[in-house]
Amino acid sequence: MSLDADRCNIVQWNDFFVEGHRICLNFELLDQSLWQYMRDRGNRVLPIGEIRTMLFWLANALFHLGSLGIVHADLKPGNIMVVDCYECPIKVKLIDFGFACPASTVIPGDCVGTVGYRAPEVMIGSLFNEAIDMWSLGLVAVELATGLPFYPARNNYDVLKFIIQTQGQPPDHCRIIRQFQDETNYQSKDTRYIRLNCLGELKRLLNVSCRGNIQHLSVSLIKQMLALDPNQCITPSEVLHHPFFNPGHRPSWTGIGDPCSRGTSNSCENLKGKKKA
Repeated sequence: MSLDADRCNIVQWNDFFVEGHRICLNFELLDQSLWQYMRDRGNRVLPIGEIRTMLFWLANALFHLGSLGIVHADLKPGNIMVVDCYECPIKVKLIDFGFACPASTVIPGDCVGTVGYRAPEVMIGSLFNEAIDMWSLGLVAVELATGLPFYPARNNYDVLKFIIQTQGQPPDHCRIIRQFQDETNYQSKDTRYIRLNCLGELKRLLNVSCRGNIQHLSVSLIKQMLALDPNQCITPSEVLHHPFFNPGHRPSWTGIGDPCSRGTSNSCENLKGKKKA
């Protein structure tokens, strides 16, 4: 089974060629990474309409990967590409499948992903599945909404500690943390930009354009993405039907509406008349 790269928000692979002992892959040309896109804007909080559209596209990508039983395993702003920075509504695609694998072949203890975006079950060496991609998407959602990475750290220990301080203390995680500290005498460093006592406190960090019911729905969605129990994690299909994405904010090809019809209108107006250098 193959996927339509455009409809599934996944980078289009065109061809490959061999040069010496190297196999080189040829992909479609895309504009810039989401990490660079945010950096070019001074890491300012993106408009809620852009955030909503990006999250919908990414959930769509995970939905189609899940239909093939594939785990991407390294979802982060650097592996999300903006197709065209001047296109409205903005469109993003998922790239870099270096860690990707069939969920059926996962081995407990496999080290995948990037520190700061890894799901807890990966960090403690448990069996994992497609839910780790949804965890990463939840962290990307927070970063889009605040302009800052949620759990910045250089090692699993610090990330787990930050998770526990913010979201609670699952028994398996506690055991691993105490064991790690006893064995290594590692002294943790708090490198967080955002310090919360619970995910509900995200409401006070969302930008001024995100208020009322939209604010409540966005926090509700993020909390379901960042469920500590992977069995309770929201699925891509459930994300696509979450009230945060009302009919006016869904891609037109779904038959439900155009994501630029509302919410992103201000961003669209700002792009009118602009041309790439």
